[in-house]
Formats: sequence, C-alpha cells, structure tokens
Amino acid sequence: MRKVEAVAFVVNRGHTMKVLVLSIAFVICAAAVLAQQVTSIDVTEYGLYTLNVTSKQQQATGVSHNTVSDVRHAATTRTVPAQIGVRFGFRYRVNGNPQGQRVELKKVTIFPAPGLKSPKSAQPLQKSEYTIVRQTGAVSYTGYGLEDAWEVVPGKWTIQIWQDNRKLTEQVFNVVKQ
Repeated sequence: MRKVEAVAFVVNRGHTMKVLVLSIAFVICAAAVLAQQVTSIDVTEYGLYTLNVTSKQQQATGVSHNTVSDVRHAATTRTVPAQIGVRFGFRYRVNGNPQGQRVELKKVTIFPAPGLKSPKSAQPLQKSEYTIVRQTGAVSYTGYGLEDAWEVVPGKWTIQIWQDNRKLTEQVFNVVKQ
C-alpha cells in the first residue's frame, strides 16, 4: 500500500508543479501585456501644417491615407480655411511603457454633416478609420489634407486616436468658407 501512496504523491506533485509553472507564465505574460499599454496621449501642437507626401494609399471610398515627411507647423488654430491644399491636424506623444514600444492605434476622422460625397461611394462618408502604428515616447503627426473638391466641406471635423475601445484623444477643427 505504501507504493501506491508514493506513486499518487509523485503524480499529484507533478500536477502541482505544472499548475505552478503555468500560473507563473500567465502572470508574466499578463504583466508584459499591461506594461505595453498606452497610458495616455499628450497633444503637443495643433493647427495648420505644410508637409511632403511620400506615398499615397487611396481607399475604395476615395479617401487617401498618406505617408508624409518634413511636417512643418504653419499656424496654431482650430479654424481651417475650406480650400484645396490645406492640411490640418496635430502632433502628439504616446505615453506608455516601455519607451520605444511599437503600439497599434486607430485613427478616426469624423466628417461634418452631411458627410463627404466621394465619387467612389454611393452614400456620403460619415467617417474614415484605419490602423496606425506608433512608438511610445515619440512625437508623431496626424491630420487631414483637403485634396479634392468633394472633400472641401465646411463644418466640424473631428480627429480621434483610439486604442482598442478607449479614446485617447480628440481634436476638433472648424473648416470655414472664406
């Protein structure tokens, strides 16, 4: 009977060790995921900008998502002239740990009512959203450029940045006819 008890103890001890190792692994993974969370976004400037478009990716809706360089702040304002060629937006710092960690965010641009009437969309566009990747601690730029006549719509334009279901920042600009 002692041999049976000894075998049962070894089996239970082995199971206990597996549970302990898996529990420790789970805690380490959970801590790593939480450590990579974005804590907040600080807007460092906003307004009108000049920049160079280095690549353009047009969506099926007609809205373009551009990669830009040489971003230069031209004016601090929330009032934007409704004319082709105007670019507005903001620079921001993604706060979180560890510094330099690449994080996936979502940029949402909400267009003024009644929406943008793109020639490539049957219905007016109410918003545009897509995924962006940024680094914690780094200052980045995001914005919108009025490139086509159908985009020159006066009213309240809102640019938001989200992580998962959490809105990190929102900047509102008033596009006006001059």
